[in-house]
Amino acid sequence: MLSGVALAAAALSTVAAVLDVARYREWARDLALGLALGAAVSGLAVVLAIEERVWAGERGAQTQLWAAIAAVALAVLGTIRLARRWDVHEPTLERGTSLWSDAWKRLRKNRMAVVSAVVVTLVVLFCTAGPWIAWYVWGYDYRTQDVALGAAPPSSGHLFGTDVLGRDLMVRLMNGGRISLAVGVISTSVSLVIGVTYGALSGYAGGRVDEAMMRFVDILYSLPYMLLVIVLMAISESRSIFLLFAALGAVSWLTMARIVRGQVLSLK
Repeated sequence: MLSGVALAAAALSTVAAVLDVARYREWARDLALGLALGAAVSGLAVVLAIEERVWAGERGAQTQLWAAIAAVALAVLGTIRLARRWDVHEPTLERGTSLWSDAWKRLRKNRMAVVSAVVVTLVVLFCTAGPWIAWYVWGYDYRTQDVALGAAPPSSGHLFGTDVLGRDLMVRLMNGGRISLAVGVISTSVSLVIGVTYGALSGYAGGRVDEAMMRFVDILYSLPYMLLVIVLMAISESRSIFLLFAALGAVSWLTMARIVRGQVLSLK
C-alpha cells in the first residue's frame, strides 16, 4: 500500500512537471515540487522497508519493491523538471537571474563543494545499489553466513573479507550505510516540515500567540533530547526503525522553528 501511495504521488508530480504547470499557476508548481520531494523521500524509505521483506522471501514483496523504485525514479524526474522551471517570467518582461541560479553558479565555482557532492553521490550509490549488485553477482546478502569460511581476508568473492560467522563485511557495511543515510534523510525531512510550519505560523501570528508558541519551544529546549525520543518510542506500540527516525526528527525541529520565525518577522 505504501509503495502504491508513493508511486501515485510521484506520478502526479511528474505529470505536473511534464505539463509545465508553472506556466499557469505558481502555487501549482510549488505544490507539485513539494509533492515530488515528499514522494522521493517517502519512496526511498519504502524501498528500504520492502527490501527487508524481499530478503526474507515474503510473497509479493518483489513486485512492491519495483513499484517503490519506480516511484523514486518518477519523483526524481519530476523534481528535476520542476526545479529547472522554478522561475515564472512574463513574456513581456526581460528575463533575469534568480536566487537559485545565482546560488548554483556560486556552488559550481566552489571546487571543494563540487568534489564533496561527487563523493556523497558515490557513497549513496555504494550503499543503495551495492547490496543488489552483490546479490546478483555473488549471490549473498548481509545475513548470509558461511561458518566454515570464518573470518577470511579480502578476496575476489569477498572484497572486504568476512567476519567470524562468514558474513561479507562489504555488504554489511553497505547495509549500515543505508541506515545512516535513512537517519539523515528521514529525520531531517520531518524536522524541516515541522520546524518551517511551526516557525512560520508563530512569526505570522505574532503577539500573544507568538509568545506562547515560543515559550513552548523554550520548554522543549530544557528537556533532554534523548529522553524525548525514548518516551516517544515507549508510548508507541510499534518498534519500527523508521518510527525511530521520525521520532528523532520530531524533537529536532526547535532550532529550525526559531530561524524561520525570525525570517518571517523580518519580512513582516
